[in-house]
Order: sequence, then C-alpha cells, then structure tokens
Amino acid sequence: MYAKQKLSPLSPRAAVFGGLFLAIVFLYAPAPSRADSVEDGLEALALKVCMPSRKQSVRMNWQEPPERPDIFSESAKNAFLTQLSACGLEITENSEAPLLNIAVQFTPSRLLLIAVVGGAFEPRSARVIEIPRTALAVSSEVLPLVHLRKELLWQQEKPIHSAMEWHDSSTQEQYLFLLSQGLFVRFRSKNEVWVEVDSAELPKSDRRSRIVDSTFVYKYPEAKLELLAARKLCDFDPGGRLSFTCVDTNLGGKTARLSSGCGGPPRDIWTDSGDQTQRDHIFFGRARVAGAVFLPDDPMSRSLEMPGPVFDVGNTQDSRAVIAVVRNLVTGNYEVYRITLACAN
Repeated sequence: MYAKQKLSPLSPRAAVFGGLFLAIVFLYAPAPSRADSVEDGLEALALKVCMPSRKQSVRMNWQEPPERPDIFSESAKNAFLTQLSACGLEITENSEAPLLNIAVQFTPSRLLLIAVVGGAFEPRSARVIEIPRTALAVSSEVLPLVHLRKELLWQQEKPIHSAMEWHDSSTQEQYLFLLSQGLFVRFRSKNEVWVEVDSAELPKSDRRSRIVDSTFVYKYPEAKLELLAARKLCDFDPGGRLSFTCVDTNLGGKTARLSSGCGGPPRDIWTDSGDQTQRDHIFFGRARVAGAVFLPDDPMSRSLEMPGPVFDVGNTQDSRAVIAVVRNLVTGNYEVYRITLACAN
C-alpha cells in the first residue's frame, strides 16, 4: 500500500507575537538604521539609546533568541555598555530602575536589533538597527533558521524494521528498500508510485534474540549502502540481483547527520528513548552523547513529533534527508518518512 502526505503549514504562536511586536516597533520607532555586523549594530544601537542625553540608571536585559543563544559576544556586549557609560547611562541592579531590553528579531531578509527602555509597554522608546541577512551569511555570525519537515513515503500493516531510499546514478532509478519480517523488499518509483520489484530472505542468526538487529548502514564518503543483519555486515547491489555477501561484525548503533540547502553546518539527528506506547520526537541540533542517550548541548535543538515510536533512522546518500520508520499509534500501521531540513521563512 502506498501513501504520500502533503505538508500542512506551520503556525507557531511565537511568530504571531513576534509579528505584533514588530508592528508596534515600526509604528512608533524612528526609521531603522543599517549595520553590517552584530557588533557594529550594537554600537549603533547604543548611540540611539543615548540620543535623549540625560544621566540615569537602567537595568540590562539581554533577550537572546533561542535559535541563536550566543548571538551577543562578550566583546559586543562590553562595547555596548561602554558606549552607554560614556553618554551617562549607568548600569544597575536596582529593581526600581527602568529596564533596558535588547532583543533580536529575524525576518527572511534582515536581522533586527531592538532596544526598548521601560519594557514592552513603552513602544515609543524603541530603537531599531537592521542588519541584512546577506551580510551576516558572509560573516557566518548568524546560522540560518531551519526546521524539520516530514513526508510520508510508505505505510503497511506488517512490521518494518528499517528502510532506505536509494538513487541509482547509473540508471537514474529511484528505489525504496524495506526490511520486514525477515525479508529484504525492493520497490521502484514508477510515476511517483512505489511498485514492488522483488524480495529476498535476510541472513538468519544462529542464536535467538528478542532484539531486531536488521538495519541499513550507509558509509560516507564511500557512498556505499550495506545491510546489518544477524550480527553480520552484508554487501549487496542495490540495483542488481538481490544476493548478500556477509561477514561477522561487532558494529552496533547508528548515528545520523542532516544537511540542508539553507547553509550552516550539518545537524545531528536523534530520537526519544520512550517505550512503544508513546509518540517519539525526532530532534536536531548539536548533540553530545551521555551514555547511550543523545542530549542537546544548546537551545538550538528542535524537534518534530512523530505519530508513534520511532524504530529506526538512517541517512540517505547525500545526507540531505534521513529515513525514519515509525509505528502509527492511531492506525497501527508501520510508516516510512523522509525527514529533511527546510529553510524557515
């Protein structure tokens, strides 16, 4: 059975509030000035804050965006505070002093540095500096905004242990491989529909195990797809006759990395470790390993909720997608998804 799913547009409430805030800023604030870097932008912003020349004390609040929590370097902050001090603004911890809030807003083409004295309820005191995203892309100061996107490729009632999408560069054929109930099943794309071509039995283990250990292994940069089954690593021809040449191996565990056309470094991909009665999430970000569990090392990590437990994830040839196997808790079907990183607009 084949199914393909159209994507629904995202509607984060944060974007709504961010848009309202921007509308208020542009309504009451003077026209934004331009800068070519975050540090230059902060210095220009400090001069704008200093324009009403009067000595007073203010409390600082650096509102760093979750997608880039390290956007304000210490040197940039210090330069900003030095400029404030030079024009008579003293930084204090006194809770009765006005609050100077420094915020960041991303748009598709610009990064906005926004200073609001007295909090969000005094928009007329807002000051704005805009930085073109094109300039920041060159200096690599800001990573591109991306989010995870999923596309349903296949679903069936029979269990699926692992799946892989494969493009044969010699014949230009597109394949989908499934490992299901001791079988390697091969499908070929025909008029955007997966049609079963053939199947073959997987190598059998000489010992009983409750653990399903059959999975696809993609080797980079060798661009080689292999099969891990029954504690054996098996070579095969993805586009030729199905036969396996296997050797014993101690290979275990899988990691995945995902690239995107938005720029920036590849992201690590990992999943929840819940039981098979819960919906899992697929996360991406910069990850570190603690024991056998992936943990995000910064708030840049994002997640995508899946319709059930994730049984397997694996890289495709170009690392622009991962293929995930999920059991849908509503329908009971096993589903195969293509997961990609999409640029946020």
